[in-house]
Amino acid sequence: MMPPANYPQPDTKAAPAPTPSRFAWDEDSQALLIDWSDGTASSIAFQRLRENCPCAICQGEPGMAGRFTSAEDAGLTSTEIQPVTLALVGNYAVNVEWRDGHNTGIYTFSRLRQLGLPG
Repeated sequence: MMPPANYPQPDTKAAPAPTPSRFAWDEDSQALLIDWSDGTASSIAFQRLRENCPCAICQGEPGMAGRFTSAEDAGLTSTEIQPVTLALVGNYAVNVEWRDGHNTGIYTFSRLRQLGLPG
């Protein structure tokens, strides 16, 4: 069955979202560096990356505040903002393991792109 003629049709001509083409750590500036398929580059401070960990422990879940959503100071230690490994999750995200053992956050490429924008 075809939708009515006035029904909005999806834009099939939209450009695909940029994807990372290279990841690197910059220990001097304490940042994750990402080169994107559209030619742009991002630099995300390790602390910003950790504060934006999308897992339930860090961001909370229904009925429970997360570490970074409560009014309390998160008080990150130096080991909590030192990444150890970065692993691809399918074709849409990465997982970061931190020196303190935290490893449950899955950062989508679109979220990394947002985190790497100025401002």
